[in-house]
Amino acid sequence: MQNKKRLIKNIIVMFAFFISLVLISSSSISIVLYTRPGQLNKCDEKTSLFKLIGDFQKNTQITESMFQYPRFIDHDVGIINIISPKAGNAGVDINVILNVKNYGSNTENNIKVTVVILKDGVFEEYNETDYIDVLNPDEEKDIELPSWTPDDWQNISNQYLDYKITALVNLSGDQNLDNNYREKWFKLYFGYFHDVGFINVSGPESGPAQTFPISGIIKNFGQYEECCFKNHVEIAELDIENSVELLSQDFSDSTFPPGGWTKTHANWMHSDSNHAGGGIGEARFYYLPSSNDIFRLYSPAIDTSIYDAIIIDFKQNVDHYTIPYTLQVETSEDGINWDVVWNINPRSDIAQQNKSIFTAQNVGSTTYVSWTFDGFSYNIDNWYVDDIVILGLNSFGPEYSEYICTDTIDPGEEQNFEFNDWTPEFLSEETTGNKKYILKAWTDMEEPVDENPENDLFFEIIELEFFHDIGIKEIISSNMYNPPPQDWLHFDDGTNALSIGLAYAGTFEYAIRLTPDELEDWAGYKITTVKRHHGHNTSFEMDGIIKIFEQGTSTNPGDLITEEPFSCYEADWHDIELDYPVLIEGDEDIWISVLVTHEAGEFPAGCDGSLDYPGKGDWVSLGDTGDYWNEISIYGYYLDWNLWAGISLGDKFPEVYIQPGTQDIEGLATNFGTFPELDLTCYAEIYEYITDPENGTLVYEDNIADIDLDTPLGGTDILVFDDFNFAMEGVYGFYLDLPLSIDDYPKNNQEKLMIAIDDTDPVSWVEKMEPPEPDGDNGWYVSDVEVTVCAEDPDIAPGIPGSGVGQEWIDCITYILDEKHNSIEFWVIDNVGNDETHHILTIDIDQTNPNMDVEWEIYKQGGSWYVRFTCVASDVKSKMDRVEMYIDDELHETITGPVPSYEFEIKWSKDLKTSTFKFVAFDIAGNSAFELINGSDIKSCSNIYIKQLSKNLVIQFLERFSIFQRLLDILSKM
Repeated sequence: MQNKKRLIKNIIVMFAFFISLVLISSSSISIVLYTRPGQLNKCDEKTSLFKLIGDFQKNTQITESMFQYPRFIDHDVGIINIISPKAGNAGVDINVILNVKNYGSNTENNIKVTVVILKDGVFEEYNETDYIDVLNPDEEKDIELPSWTPDDWQNISNQYLDYKITALVNLSGDQNLDNNYREKWFKLYFGYFHDVGFINVSGPESGPAQTFPISGIIKNFGQYEECCFKNHVEIAELDIENSVELLSQDFSDSTFPPGGWTKTHANWMHSDSNHAGGGIGEARFYYLPSSNDIFRLYSPAIDTSIYDAIIIDFKQNVDHYTIPYTLQVETSEDGINWDVVWNINPRSDIAQQNKSIFTAQNVGSTTYVSWTFDGFSYNIDNWYVDDIVILGLNSFGPEYSEYICTDTIDPGEEQNFEFNDWTPEFLSEETTGNKKYILKAWTDMEEPVDENPENDLFFEIIELEFFHDIGIKEIISSNMYNPPPQDWLHFDDGTNALSIGLAYAGTFEYAIRLTPDELEDWAGYKITTVKRHHGHNTSFEMDGIIKIFEQGTSTNPGDLITEEPFSCYEADWHDIELDYPVLIEGDEDIWISVLVTHEAGEFPAGCDGSLDYPGKGDWVSLGDTGDYWNEISIYGYYLDWNLWAGISLGDKFPEVYIQPGTQDIEGLATNFGTFPELDLTCYAEIYEYITDPENGTLVYEDNIADIDLDTPLGGTDILVFDDFNFAMEGVYGFYLDLPLSIDDYPKNNQEKLMIAIDDTDPVSWVEKMEPPEPDGDNGWYVSDVEVTVCAEDPDIAPGIPGSGVGQEWIDCITYILDEKHNSIEFWVIDNVGNDETHHILTIDIDQTNPNMDVEWEIYKQGGSWYVRFTCVASDVKSKMDRVEMYIDDELHETITGPVPSYEFEIKWSKDLKTSTFKFVAFDIAGNSAFELINGSDIKSCSNIYIKQLSKNLVIQFLERFSIFQRLLDILSKM
């Protein structure tokens, strides 16, 4: 039936859309364009000039009105706007202000401005002229003329009058007169001649009972200065137990509306159903016929003349369709003028719900109560209301009554008064309970008589909680290391694909629901940390609250277990540690939520890009109450929140680590309640779980007496116990107990801290090297060596890990070594400061080839010619190993060892003229260098013989002449 109805509604929408298209087509065509990112220019309506006003972000809708051709004018001054006066309250010396602009390209001087104000558009009350000395091109100025006091001020009372204001600028030579003149109509309210009243009282508010400061603000709404009257504040407890039923209605009779009741629209009707949770028969608001209006179903007149307040009880159920609309409860004294005392703006269905509203609005004479739908009725399917009961309340005698006299107060003036503080009397009884109070504030002006007593009275109903609650907020000790969570539970895929926020500024809550499927294996552990991703790409400051709830239903969390406020800025992952970790039972749900309040354009709730865990990873509650939860998929978003629960071992698993030694032991006792708590005793015990891991052994007892937590709601006292020497390695349990027999929340009276003593050095080692073996000769590396070093902290007891090594060691550390940096020193320090022996790793690395130089000489011996090759080779790093000689790529000879030079001799022949001689020098690591010598570069023996023969003939000839002796010497050496 529901699907059918929604289909009908969709058909109606499509039909309406079709009609709209027909209407548009029959009259005009409207052009709508969508831009790519770029600049946005605004066109001035009067001058057609463009002005850059911003950039397009993503796709932006623009219309043809943005496109006009600019024109350029030398002289043009115009009025942009008449800023003041404007509609509102009449008064004395009302400002007259115009906004004027020079649209032209020249600086203008001595510009005349004239303003006229006409009552009813006819009777002139104001006519003033002023001059603008200088106005530069494109400059805007607010021009303030003499103020104006309406002629009827202090002549008429409680009336509205209409006025017309005209403004004219006069510039000699103005080329555009269209913008020289402006006019507007406005309405002023002339209040009562004599009228003062309270507009606000601040200080007391619902919540924990305490001593409240009280301040009030009064205003003179009238037309005359007033003086010499009293301003009262009174607070009284409401007598809830003796409430009187004034009206009840269960809609069991099909007659609708019931006798004395009134409905303003046919949408209110009787229904033979019980969706709201009452008996058969209830009031129903139905969306048809659809219209945009205020739809009331209101009670007959109720006599509340002898009561101070009323309670409005009813049941409801909301069958939601789409937003927006408002459901509200209103009260009235006359059935005409209504005041809202409760309202909601549903964004989803609301299951059967009981509501109870306390109000004093319009109570004290005749009171009407209305259930009101405000908005477009099409947006809801049904609103069911049943079992209405209205109770009258009286108050006990006032327990607080103060007044302050006003000396003088001018018309329109507001004055603030600081009254004496109020301490609720029930605090003195030091008894647990909840009390409701009515706060009243009123002015008492007798001479002259206040003509409008309606606004004299301000009232508010508050509910105060009175409770005993003391606890150990934390255990304090220096030099302790808090380990991170052992694991994380979450439903997202670990990526931040986007983020979600409200369309406008507001508050909402998003959550994950962990079920026994996720928690069963973690029974006995604790949730100690919550991780969330803040936003997506854009950082912004925000405060929020992490909340953790007990099991409720499959669609709503149960009672609140704990909450943790936080602040953040960076668009990144953030860890929020819980002051009070939550124990995991394993067989019940745990809800984890984030309450956020953000500005427009901010999107705080990070998420991944797909919904993999419906019913678990995507819960949202729109609003700040957390009353109504839905999966965000109903709004078209299919995702899992970036919201993780950090899991740490509970029971006897360490929460902190320290080194052996004597430690200061301190605890922070806190009074969380509303009463002073005196003469308390805190008991401390330490057990070691080394000799008896199961039951522990008591090794320390101490207590501190005469503790006075005399400051409620946050008062603290640091408890300093005797020092203790944690001598042995292993696990200790430190237990504090701050008992209070009347404590209303005893869970925080005990605090436990599991302490691990870590006295074992961590260890580190070379996990691997790449290449794994030397890739050169003789144990030398000739390439870069990648060395991976790992570390761990050994267990301090069976199943109890050490304090751990630093984050940088989690995936090991890799170093790259080469011949210039072939040594590393490494060691690891654990998280409590234990330092292992340092390791030095040195690797033989030679990545440089040897240096070599080859020379040769020719000599004759025994009638044959020889060539001697001398190789000088060296190596700085690994030193020389050998030099090899090759003739035509065949090994001829090898000389080994590091020697000053390597000499190779060969007998020369003409055949070697075409040979190639190669000399290769090797260092010990296997690096090599070579040189090539071509045989053609070495002169053959035949050439030498011919040369020698020729030389002998010349010598015989020249020996006759001493002048050639020097030449002979030279030739003989050839």
